[in-house]
Amino acid sequence: VVKRSTQYKKDKNLTTQILTKLRAHTDTKIVGDIAASICEKVAAKLDINLELLGGVVKTGDIELKATQKAIIKKLEAKIAAKIEADLQLKVFASLEDTLVNLLSPVTDLLPESQLLDIILDLEGSLVAKLKAEIPEIVANLSGALSGELDIVVKGFEINLPGIIELSIGADVESKVDLKAEGKAAVSTCSSLDLKSTAQAVLKDLKQ
Repeated sequence: VVKRSTQYKKDKNLTTQILTKLRAHTDTKIVGDIAASICEKVAAKLDINLELLGGVVKTGDIELKATQKAIIKKLEAKIAAKIEADLQLKVFASLEDTLVNLLSPVTDLLPESQLLDIILDLEGSLVAKLKAEIPEIVANLSGALSGELDIVVKGFEINLPGIIELSIGADVESKVDLKAEGKAAVSTCSSLDLKSTAQAVLKDLKQ
């Protein structure tokens, strides 16, 4: 039995699907790692003081640990969203033009092997753009990090019943080395398995 290769029609829908799938893999492998790493550093530097109706909660108490975990989880989501928005503007907005150019020689249906090569080429362009833009994007997170942390904390002050005061001390600008985080992200980009990701994108397109 000869297994027939899937063929793909070159149209706007294919372009959109490829970009969407590639974006999803990038968010998982790059953005998620950056946000988690940064927030891990923030968590290590947080000085949380909870004052409840029953008295001040001491460091190490279950309530305090749960509050810190919840705060970091929300902060991580907000930082990831900020990075994703910056990547959309500085990387993915121009990636569509790159894909259109890669597809331009195609006049008929695309066999899997040819589409895989195109996705690999697109990934190469994506990684180059990521390595160029990520250091600045991460370095510029300083203000957003402090601002989002304040917003998250205020949300907990409102939504946790019985709290008299919730205060957090964390000089995130000086205690989180965003330049180092940017370099680490570039290293992650360099170590990506492009073929594996391209095959995963192709598999997603079949679903």
